[in-house]
Amino acid sequence: MYSSKEMQNEYGNYFKTMEWDYYLTLTSYYDYNMDQMRRYMKRYYKSIEAISRGSRLLWVSEPHFKGDYHAHALIKFRSRNTNSLNDIDFLKKTWNQTLKKKSD
Repeated sequence: MYSSKEMQNEYGNYFKTMEWDYYLTLTSYYDYNMDQMRRYMKRYYKSIEAISRGSRLLWVSEPHFKGDYHAHALIKFRSRNTNSLNDIDFLKKTWNQTLKKKSD
């Protein structure tokens, strides 16, 4: 049985074997619980996938010091068709649009 630290290291080693384009930290002005963050991340991925089919997104959520959640993510674009925005602007715009949509 792996300890928590050993498990983190094993996951880290596994994900290092894959190519990634960006590491993201996704936050908001508003406080979101874990379920809300999960819904937003699903929606965020669908938005990215609509523009860049076959992209890969790995994310984890963790609490801020005050108890609300934010996410960390790794992304690999399969193709780049981000409507003439550079990737960073596309990722920011997509995240902001995701947060503006009413949560399920």
